Amino acid sequence: MSEFLSRIAGGGQAAGAVQQLLDSQGGLDGLLSRLRQAGLGEQVDSWIGNGANQPVSPQALEPALGGDILSRIEQRIGLDRGELLMLLSQALPVLINLLTPHGRVEPGQAAPQGGQSGGGSGGLLESVLGRVIEAIGQRGSGGGSRQA
Repeated sequence: MSEFLSRIAGGGQAAGAVQQLLDSQGGLDGLLSRLRQAGLGEQVDSWIGNGANQPVSPQALEPALGGDILSRIEQRIGLDRGELLMLLSQALPVLINLLTPHGRVEPGQAAPQGGQSGGGSGGLLESVLGRVIEAIGQRGSGGGSRQA
């Protein structure tokens, strides 16, 4: 799995997928709200809080995110639905954990920033995704926790 994620991230597709997802949901707050409304609140809370990150399956993400959003992301970054959902199911728990270091959404992370001049959060996102891929490679699937 880590080889697959590294290949995709190396081409910028992981950063593109996550940025598209954040932009389409109104930022991190919007994405977290949508995931909670879809019944993934327990998983989301584990990603934000201290302790082990609960896994989320690609099958659970698909209805939570919606086919229209996923189709737009697929077209923009060139992944098929299965690859995109697998990428997001592995990356979102770690990414959200890293973006909420104090157990909450930080003010600078609440709104989409990808479309702003000067690159927005692209550099931050690429940096965090590099850490995500490294963490996934070290922990395997289903693991990961924030250090208390």
